[in-house]
Amino acid sequence: MFSPATVNQALAVVTLLYEHGPGLRLAVKRARIPKPGAPKR
Repeated sequence: MFSPATVNQALAVVTLLYEHGPGLRLAVKRARIPKPGAPKR
């Protein structure tokens, strides 16, 4: 199970998304996962 703090944080995010909807722009940096066998940089 999740702790009450984790559940409250998730509910706060859902509430935020519903309140601000399409006008909300989130800048998220995605993790890059190298393909198997690809050379390391």
